[in-house]
Amino acid sequence: ASTEDSLTSVKADSLSVYSKPTKESDNVLSLTRGKTVRVGLSVITDEGKFCTVSDADTSAKLGYVRCDGLDR
Repeated sequence: ASTEDSLTSVKADSLSVYSKPTKESDNVLSLTRGKTVRVGLSVITDEGKFCTVSDADTSAKLGYVRCDGLDR
């Protein structure tokens, strides 16, 4: 796992946000292309690399996304 704490935007048309770093966990919301988020911790699992994302303005934690859906 590594920590970043940087701002980035969503590059995928739609990016699912999960409650845990696995696609098997609850899908808590969906982010649209161009949405700016703050990236925190990134972890590599059997399903790929997941990043924790927070709201860019309020820093409220949103959940986990596939890192490849972010413009980084």
